Amino acid sequence: MLEIHQKADVENYFDHFKKFNIPNDANVVEAFDNGNVIGFAIYKIENDAVFIYDVEYGNDLYLCDGIVRAVLFKASMLGINKAKFEANDLSVFRKLGFIEKESDWLISIESIMDGCKKCKNSC
Repeated sequence: MLEIHQKADVENYFDHFKKFNIPNDANVVEAFDNGNVIGFAIYKIENDAVFIYDVEYGNDLYLCDGIVRAVLFKASMLGINKAKFEANDLSVFRKLGFIEKESDWLISIESIMDGCKKCKNSC
């Protein structure tokens, strides 16, 4: 069963932070399946936005979607409604509908979360 948890100690990710020029005070959530880490996201909440620096998900788009939504949900619980995707390749975030073509900003986290309700109700 998939679980996504906040990582308290991010020291194991410092090499990744350096490689991708991510601030050392960034946060990490990890996705687990049967106790094994299968993906993660590195992000930082700053001022009125959440900055998503990297998401590792193998080739599983559903996993990527779940990890990103977990980060967006955490931000929304703090009253944050904007997200900036700063990963090197933004195409997957466009494909999943988080950002529009030619943009790296999600202007309304609320609209993405409301989209889940619409999708659920349409099935």
